[in-house]
Amino acid sequence: MAVMRGRLTRLRFYEEEGQEDWRLVLSRLGWYALLVAVPVSVWRLFSDMWGLLHATLAILILAVVVRLLGPSHFLSFDEVLCRLFPRLRPAFRLGLVRIWDRRLRLEEGGEVACLLRGDLVGAAPVEGDILRLAGSFRQVTFHVSQGWNETTDARLAPRPTRTIWVFGLTAAISGLFLFYLIIGALDDFLHQLLTPFLSPDDLG
Repeated sequence: MAVMRGRLTRLRFYEEEGQEDWRLVLSRLGWYALLVAVPVSVWRLFSDMWGLLHATLAILILAVVVRLLGPSHFLSFDEVLCRLFPRLRPAFRLGLVRIWDRRLRLEEGGEVACLLRGDLVGAAPVEGDILRLAGSFRQVTFHVSQGWNETTDARLAPRPTRTIWVFGLTAAISGLFLFYLIIGALDDFLHQLLTPFLSPDDLG
């Protein structure tokens, strides 16, 4: 990893289409799978506990809820997860990504074009600040992975996306439904949980 040090002579930012993240792609596929697994799980649970009629009514109620709220709400669990786990919010940024375009004048002379992708951690530098940047050269442009503003003693780095946590949470929820549907792993637990709400006719 190369390190560049110099004075910031120009700073601008723009937005461009973000790169694909395989963790987010797989997570999105997982939520699509849950769109099928959840109704099937509801059907199985109500059918086992209350019978075919109650299972049918449960599916109809679920269909009405989906119709009223819109399918997009069930395919975009991003906001729900971000409210539960606020630190995951940057991980759901799909589409446009901010690009920081810097021009750095080196101590030994000459200027280098530097790019940093993503939202910054901390305050942005201003022209005239002394920066020390770490990264690598690609096609004559220095791509910054992290850096330090020696003028303000601030760290310069892209905000972490934590997409691995998003993928892990999606895999855990999907696995829970698969275990229930395929091998009935939660049958005993759900039966004990719902027994107090069942009538003697349901139990018998």
